[in-house]
Amino acid sequence: GSFDPTIEQVKDKITRMNGNKAIGPDGISATILRAGSWHIARQLKDIIDIAVKTERCPVAWRGGRIVNLYKNKGLASLECDSYRGLLVGDHSSNVFTALLQDVVTPHYVAYVGDSQCGAVPGLGTALASHLVRSFMDFCKFMGWSHCILFVDLTKAFDKAIREIVMGWK
Repeated sequence: GSFDPTIEQVKDKITRMNGNKAIGPDGISATILRAGSWHIARQLKDIIDIAVKTERCPVAWRGGRIVNLYKNKGLASLECDSYRGLLVGDHSSNVFTALLQDVVTPHYVAYVGDSQCGAVPGLGTALASHLVRSFMDFCKFMGWSHCILFVDLTKAFDKAIREIVMGWK
């Protein structure tokens, strides 16, 4: 089917936004978007309709600014490992992403493989964590070198090129 969210769906996504999130490059907080109620929902719906019609996501919705977030580990002033990068985007972009995610997620869940761990309801990471630790312990016991690659796809959809996800050129 085509992607054509209703104003009610846009309003619902705005209403569900967490007001305690960092403000993106546009300087508009989630609280301000929520306060705008139906007026903001109508404006965002118009922008989304244009994006769908032109098959182009607004440039401002394609990124954000990267900020350093202290992980509450180690010395805050001296260690780079005490921080992680965090991409802070516009809240209006998050509304668009959430609407797209509602369309994509059921298809993703229907075809996800048996080896999936996390990012899908009912498929947690506890077993995977146990297997990795057991593997590491076994390699240590055997005196074998080993390497483990972690790929976190939980928020990969937020970083996806929306034109590809939507099938636009």
